[in-house]
Amino acid sequence: FFRAGVLANLESERDEKLRVLIIGIQALARGKLAVENFKKLIQQHKAIQVLQRNGKCYLKLRNWQWWRLFTKVKPLLQVTSRDKEILEREEELKKVQDMHTKDKKTMEEIEAQLKKTMEERSLLTEQIFREKEMAAEADDQRVRLATKKAELEEYIHDLEERIDSEEEKNMKIMSEKKRVEGTIAELESSLADEGNARQKLSIEKQQLENKLKALEDSLANREDNISKMTRDKAQMDARLKDTQSALIEEEDKGKALTKQKVKLETMLQELEDKLQKEEKAHEALDKQKRKLENTIHSLQDSLNDKENRVAELQNSLDKTMEDVARLTLKSEDDASTRSNIEKKMRELENRVSDLSEDLEAERAAHKRTDKLKRDLNEELQKINN
Repeated sequence: FFRAGVLANLESERDEKLRVLIIGIQALARGKLAVENFKKLIQQHKAIQVLQRNGKCYLKLRNWQWWRLFTKVKPLLQVTSRDKEILEREEELKKVQDMHTKDKKTMEEIEAQLKKTMEERSLLTEQIFREKEMAAEADDQRVRLATKKAELEEYIHDLEERIDSEEEKNMKIMSEKKRVEGTIAELESSLADEGNARQKLSIEKQQLENKLKALEDSLANREDNISKMTRDKAQMDARLKDTQSALIEEEDKGKALTKQKVKLETMLQELEDKLQKEEKAHEALDKQKRKLENTIHSLQDSLNDKENRVAELQNSLDKTMEDVARLTLKSEDDASTRSNIEKKMRELENRVSDLSEDLEAERAAHKRTDKLKRDLNEELQKINN
């Protein structure tokens, strides 16, 4: 839908824009690289100036008498080694402190875990005691239900025996009724032949009918008793079924309680195993305490050695002072020897002052180690308590 030449014009404008953008990006990159190279050249120039200045200073000072004396005396000084020893002791002390903090944290964690396990153990023992009481109650209830079941079975057996006896009596009554009916039929048949004895027989018939009615009434009463007994039997059967179901439920409860008891006993065994592990960790901490005490004793021994060295240096200083006094008496006219002796005295005094500072630093370190030892002992006493 473009005209002819419009698309070519757009592409040329696009190429022009891209060319301008690429030229700008290249200029920025070249400028940044030029700035970085310029900074490097400045740093190199400064480094060359520093090297040249130090070289000139060395050329000026290498023939200076004091510089030669310093270069000869410096290897004899032990200040640097003392500084290194002090730094090493400080690093060892930091390591000991870090170990102490770690041990303290682990002891706190172990104490918290031990407290938690003891609480869990007390709760489990209480729960086990309650479960045992419930199991005992269930056993008692099961025994009561069993006795009740036996009593009901005996009562049902008595009822069955009574029902059987009543049925036997009913059978006897029915047989007697049939016999009476047979006699009545015989009497009615004999009435046709014996008209003269009809009144007598009618009287006997009336008596027999009365007797039959009495027997029928007694039979009805027996039947009522039998129906009552059957109803009582049905009720007893229902009660027996209820007691049997209750007994089955109590037995299921007892089984569940025994299972729960076994589960709680296993949990208690696991807690006892955890307690043994924590006691082993406590023993490991005691071993670490003994190691720290050994390191403290070694630091104490090194401090005593340094104090002895300081005393020896003090004695050597006193001897040099005596030598200086003798030399001053002998060579009062020799100024150069006097100046050398004074320099030596100043150097020895400086050395003694440095050694005294080292001794004070060692004493401070010893105090810190003693304090650390006391703190460790107090914490271990608290942990043991």
